[in-house]
Amino acid sequence: MSAEAPAAPPPSGVNIVDPGPPKPPPPPTSQINVSALPTSATPAPPPKKGSAREAMHQALRKQAGEEPPAAPPAAGKKDDSAPQAAPKGAGEESPPSPAPGAAEAAGEPGKKPKANPWKLYEAEKQARAELEQRFQEYRAKVPKDVDVAALTDRATKAEKQANDLANEIRYHVYEKSPEFQQQFQAPYEAAFRRNLDDLKEVPVKDPNTDQVRAFTGDDLAQLSFMTLGQAKEVANRLFPDFADDVLAARKEIRALWDKRQGALNEWKDKGGERAKQATETFQRQRSDLARSVQETWTAANEELVNHETRGEYFKPRDGDQEWNSRLEAGYKLVDQAFAVNLLDPNLKPEDRAAAVKRYAAARARAASWGPLRHENEQLKVRVAELEKELKAFKDTTPPAGGSQARPGEGRALSAREAMRDALRKRAT
Repeated sequence: MSAEAPAAPPPSGVNIVDPGPPKPPPPPTSQINVSALPTSATPAPPPKKGSAREAMHQALRKQAGEEPPAAPPAAGKKDDSAPQAAPKGAGEESPPSPAPGAAEAAGEPGKKPKANPWKLYEAEKQARAELEQRFQEYRAKVPKDVDVAALTDRATKAEKQANDLANEIRYHVYEKSPEFQQQFQAPYEAAFRRNLDDLKEVPVKDPNTDQVRAFTGDDLAQLSFMTLGQAKEVANRLFPDFADDVLAARKEIRALWDKRQGALNEWKDKGGERAKQATETFQRQRSDLARSVQETWTAANEELVNHETRGEYFKPRDGDQEWNSRLEAGYKLVDQAFAVNLLDPNLKPEDRAAAVKRYAAARARAASWGPLRHENEQLKVRVAELEKELKAFKDTTPPAGGSQARPGEGRALSAREAMRDALRKRAT
């Protein structure tokens, strides 16, 4: 080794101060963690021999001054250049074997590689195609001419009708209503089954035969409907070791049963009150309807009797007994016909036949009313004309002493002569 050259003396008038050791460089601002690299990354495949890619790689290695990579040893040949493991001595210990899965975690060969994303994409694409095909099949089964709005409206009306019927059932047979089944009957039955499952292995000794049997639902039901004193006495006598358990089950079941019966009695009272109110409402409405019909009937009859042109046919006449008796008989016939219900099952056959005849007579008289009235009006007009002509004949004065001259011979005719002359004209 060559000796170092002596340092040059400092210039005159200059003092050199030892600056001390140099400061360390600042820490790097970023850190590369090699172990954090993805272990599943697979190296790119080597370029094919003689390809442009291989020529480019060789040119880059030459510029960088790197040696080309050695070819991998052929399969079945041992590489002598590879370092061999030293034989273990007698006093050496073998290194511990790695834990299972350590090679895979470290990225060593044997780790299961990740799935190919292109295969996942193809699998997803195929699954979507299958789902789309199934959707189209189900869609083809749905009728195309279905009116969704009409079906929705029908469903809404049916639901409302079901709710109305359920509300109505509560007042008549509350025990069969969905509300009672859900709130009272189902909890009672569930509690009975649950307690019976807990107590079914309780031994019961029959006092008459001294035979031991299992606890049954009939035992639980009988205890539930006994008084508390009776239930305690029976439980302590038949199964003293399980008396507390049985009495606790009895208490729960009896409470649910009382709640169930209380609801039934409550709705029974509500149903009775509602039925009473409905009856009173019906009777009141019927009474109002009857009063309204009676008032309308009276007003309609008064209107007919007091009518200007037709009223004379419906009311009695002073001094005309024949008219009055016939009018009264007609009203009686119609009143009797309207007073009988032909479909009344309590009517006797002969009474029903007579009522049907009265209905037929009233119908015929009502139908003939129009033609008879029209004919009567025409007859009245004709009678008035004839009375006018007769009055004209009566107003003429015959000559004194009479006359044998024929009518129309230069003198005025008397009423009698004028009537005879008219009769002769009609006769000829």
